[in-house]
Amino acid sequence: MFLAGVECWFYFDFLKQVALMMVIYVFLDGGEGQVGLSDLIKATGLTRGGIFETIDPLVRRGLLVERWGRIPWVVARRGISRLLHPSKRLSKRCRA
Repeated sequence: MFLAGVECWFYFDFLKQVALMMVIYVFLDGGEGQVGLSDLIKATGLTRGGIFETIDPLVRRGLLVERWGRIPWVVARRGISRLLHPSKRLSKRCRA
């Protein structure tokens, strides 16, 4: 039987979070030192709000660590970006 109502939205959000974690992992595994929101927007096609609502629960759970920093190759833009990387706990589990 197909899930209905709130349960269906819960699973959709969960799948979106897993997919975003996979995209972040691919970026970092490919040699990127850090992943910014603009990178995720280009890769997924989600809006900034969609990225924020997907990332915030992952940060609250401790799976992702976010910080504000400068991206060296961005000179003409504002200069400060919200950067993401996996937590040390998650990195240990992925490598084990």
